[in-house]
Amino acid sequence: MINQPQIFVIYETGQFGRTVCTVLTKDSEFKGDGHGVNNHKSNYKPPLENFHWDHEALALLEKTHDELKTFFSGIKDTTDYSVHNLASYKYAEIHYEKYFTRYLKVIMLPKRECLRSFAERLYEAHPPEHYWYMERIKNLNKVPDYFLKEMSIKEKYKVLTERFNRFLKIKDNLSEKDTIFFDPLDLFDHAKFQNLVDECTIRLGLESIVLPKTQIQMFLDKNKSFFDKHLNS
Repeated sequence: MINQPQIFVIYETGQFGRTVCTVLTKDSEFKGDGHGVNNHKSNYKPPLENFHWDHEALALLEKTHDELKTFFSGIKDTTDYSVHNLASYKYAEIHYEKYFTRYLKVIMLPKRECLRSFAERLYEAHPPEHYWYMERIKNLNKVPDYFLKEMSIKEKYKVLTERFNRFLKIKDNLSEKDTIFFDPLDLFDHAKFQNLVDECTIRLGLESIVLPKTQIQMFLDKNKSFFDKHLNS
């Protein structure tokens, strides 16, 4: 068993998981990579490789107990605790209690009616990707940008909804003593964000962390404006 405290921040892409990880690792850099509203250039570093994407979660769920024990033994024990940036609800299905004595799952869970807006944010936060429907278009140069954008958002919304529904089927089976559910839009409220951080540090017996309000404000304002616009349109 691993005794070092672990925080598993579990979310779907575009739901501010890296931002929470940035704060919990006491970083104060909230920089994007040129694609608008993301935080991809923060100084957060994952303590374990191949432990982030959805397909990696699926692979881990297929591993045996001994294989997972070996996998988690690779966590770099260089600090008092580790924070993991896990961009798939499937990571909530792993039985961490078999490998760790002290841990928390922080699960970013938006309201269902906000999923479309998160799909729109996901489009803005990431470069356009290649989807199946593009293969059926002979000349993409003749297709209006707004059409490709709307198709991309539609596809993202479909995936987010499917993963949201899958997660709800297992949500009630998760232990309350090691799980925190948090609406990502509550990050725009400093008091609620600080309460989330406090709950993590108190429950794991860690030193308190003060929300870097000045450094994070521009990032939060930019994203709040985005959601205010899209949720009220």
